[in-house]
Amino acid sequence: MNSGIPVFLWDRYPKDVLDKQFPQLSGYLERIGAISSDTHAIQYCGLVVAPDGETFMFLPRTGPDEPDQSATGLLADGISTMTTLTRFARESDRNAIQKTEGRGGTIAPIIEALAVDFRDHGIFNERLKTTGINSGKPDWKRTIKRVQALHTDDGPVFPEILTSRPFNSTDNVLAGIQAAVISEIRTTHGWWLKKSFGKRPPPRVPLVNYSRNKWIPLLRKFMRGLYMDRPLRLCRLLCDYLLAEADNRDGSFFCGLRDFHTVWERMLRDTLKDTESRWAEKLPLPVYVTRDGKSVPGAGMLPDIVIRRGDRLMVADAKYYAATSVENSPHLGDILKQVSYLRAIRTAVPSASAETCFVFPRARNTQGRFVVTKFRDREGQPVPEFDSIQCFYFPLMDVVENYNNHTLVSFDELTATKTD
Repeated sequence: MNSGIPVFLWDRYPKDVLDKQFPQLSGYLERIGAISSDTHAIQYCGLVVAPDGETFMFLPRTGPDEPDQSATGLLADGISTMTTLTRFARESDRNAIQKTEGRGGTIAPIIEALAVDFRDHGIFNERLKTTGINSGKPDWKRTIKRVQALHTDDGPVFPEILTSRPFNSTDNVLAGIQAAVISEIRTTHGWWLKKSFGKRPPPRVPLVNYSRNKWIPLLRKFMRGLYMDRPLRLCRLLCDYLLAEADNRDGSFFCGLRDFHTVWERMLRDTLKDTESRWAEKLPLPVYVTRDGKSVPGAGMLPDIVIRRGDRLMVADAKYYAATSVENSPHLGDILKQVSYLRAIRTAVPSASAETCFVFPRARNTQGRFVVTKFRDREGQPVPEFDSIQCFYFPLMDVVENYNNHTLVSFDELTATKTD
């Protein structure tokens, strides 16, 4: 298998550094909106094929777990990240084609589905029949109609018997296009799809006697004669893949998301034990009162994650921030929002002992800088009217692995390692 191992970079990579190292890649990312205008850094996680054909993988923002992390370690993190992006997109209904990539969706689930289909079924083949003479299953209807019988005392005798024999044929439009696409996917994505491809050997790539821009119309025409679920689904997947590829006529391609912060929140929610949902229905609402005394409710509060820890509640806000300085940590609006959530929960459940925190990602070999966010007056004295917000840093790739393996861990297990 052609591995196509990519160059590894990281989400939030500085644009000025990328400009010097890979100018073509930087220009392409700018065109697809994957560079933040505020921070002048890359805002993207996933796979990119640059216009010059070189492949890059942007890992989540924490960077390598070790300054000199091995190629094997980087590859493992890349595979884990692509697996996460694929699951997240599939379960969030964000397996969109390329034209709505980035914040809208990612092509990763479609690519994985094509690989799995090939692993499980191979190249599509049609069940056809070939006709013959004296070899195969007798076709008496055709024989009686077309062969002159010899009349004998024992009855008619046919000197030749027309026959038919079934066979599987891959000589069709769907099989040819599937083989070509699977070969492309193995070249670019084979390094992270080894499990999806399994042990099935690469397909023999036939010559498709039509230009690539006609493949989608040909597939759609071929679908009219199909009725089985598998070939119909395969045609749709190939059309989606080809639509994505056609959006980048310079040979570039991307397979990832620009909003990994939504993935960070989802991973934490899905891997932490004892999370409670439907809290938005229990919390107070802001209400506008009209001049005639009518109440008009506004939008309610939506806490990220609420965890029950024994008789205590923890309101956790998943923040995909570096949190190494005040500048790259949550600002006042986020802080006040957490304080409001805490007060709202105490109002809804007066007997509850509640606290709140930010949860940031970190590399496995690092420690978070901050432990708590507090309010103090201008003389530096504590202001007890405002609640404190704890700061926890969870190893990002550990959370990724838990998410990929559907593993649940307790909040206390992760907080116990906040300063490894």
